[in-house]
Amino acid sequence: MTISLYICEDNFEYARNLESYLPKLGDFKIVGKAANGDEAVKDESLYRADLLLLDLEMPGKDGIWVIEQLATRNPKPEILVLTSFKSEQKVFFAIKKGASGYLGKGESLKKIIKAIKDILQGGVVIDSSLAARFWRLFNASLGKCEEVPWALTSEELDILTFVAKGLSNPEVGRIMGYSRTKVKKLLHSVYTKLGVNSRVEAVILALKAGLIEL
Repeated sequence: MTISLYICEDNFEYARNLESYLPKLGDFKIVGKAANGDEAVKDESLYRADLLLLDLEMPGKDGIWVIEQLATRNPKPEILVLTSFKSEQKVFFAIKKGASGYLGKGESLKKIIKAIKDILQGGVVIDSSLAARFWRLFNASLGKCEEVPWALTSEELDILTFVAKGLSNPEVGRIMGYSRTKVKKLLHSVYTKLGVNSRVEAVILALKAGLIEL
């Protein structure tokens, strides 16, 4: 199956390399591109893409703004952040807000392709240079909620527990005997009930509330 990609990147040469080489190295189709966040969000082809390759630092509307705008849209693409910006706080915020992964621009096309495929299977990808600091921020954000206002079903709790352990959607489906479509629908139900937009945000909130344990 062909994977449709959208590129939002202000570095012309880097964007051109992605556009030129990704379709040659895998079953990818570039359906659109933009040089800033405002241009991307206004482009209807963005919402037909499977995945958005997104820079964080751009003139005008930046990558974080794009992630926040996409949080309210359905359907919307998965998001892989590709940037030279290495603030763990900003990357952590991007993942919490709905990005499914982060890689530095220095990574190889082979690694980017693997990240795209992992994300589209329901995984979360974090650049190795920031992984340890990212998870320290993750752990520091945990605490206990005084009240638990959500009523998750046993199925939803099971799926959320597996997601918290780092399993992808296909892996969760194999364990529970569910199709990928059913796993995605249950995860969407969890996100709606918790009022979140990403796997990481859902896990953090569920851990805070004591709904699941690692």
